[in-house]
Amino acid sequence: MSNEDKIANGFKKAFYAGVGAAAFTAEAIGKGIDALAKKGEEVSNSTAFKEGKEHAREAAEETIEFTKKTVDTVVNESEKKFNEWKARQDSDKDAPVNEAKPESSDKSTSDEKEDSASDSDYSDDE
Repeated sequence: MSNEDKIANGFKKAFYAGVGAAAFTAEAIGKGIDALAKKGEEVSNSTAFKEGKEHAREAAEETIEFTKKTVDTVVNESEKKFNEWKARQDSDKDAPVNEAKPESSDKSTSDEKEDSASDSDYSDDE
């Protein structure tokens, strides 16, 4: 047998091994799926599963109802706050405008004096 024939046989074996592995895997997966389906059917027919399913449905309904109430409350409170704000805005339009008074220069001078006095409280003599 030549080297080329040996290489060709090696490729054939590798190919057939791959096909065999795929077939074996498919068969094993099929058996596994059948076993899982059988177990699932057994569990789904059990009382515990049915009770759990009912509890889950009830919990979902309660959650939906709670969420609806919460959303309604938030919307109503937001609308109420907006209407209060809007009423203040409308009433502010009707109020007379007060002119702003400029601050006197004496005040800023006294502030500066206070700042410089407080600076002296922290001397570097320590």
